[in-house]
Amino acid sequence: GESADIKIEEYMRSSLYHYGGKKIKLTMQVADYIVDDVVDYFGTELNFKNAGDKYQVTVNVMDGEGLYYWLLQYGRNIKIISPASVRERFLEKVREILELYKEEIESPKCEGS
Repeated sequence: GESADIKIEEYMRSSLYHYGGKKIKLTMQVADYIVDDVVDYFGTELNFKNAGDKYQVTVNVMDGEGLYYWLLQYGRNIKIISPASVRERFLEKVREILELYKEEIESPKCEGS
């Protein structure tokens, strides 16, 4: 069997910000200039496909709140490909954020602001 150290290391790598959750295979498209960040966080056990100035990356990760915090920090530099459930939950979080700023988005800007 695996040693406890290896299991702890795998858990730490897959549980973003130490939130648990169901283990999933996440596929995302990332900007080429954040590939180092992805490798720093998830290690070298990744599946990369070059797609021009972007990469398609597949990682094993826990589907918990930490995943969405991690994804949100990269904004438009990461696009979730699959699973669809993660993409939809992420979009719900983005919509919630937009709702916080709805009034400012919908009202015209005043001069001097």
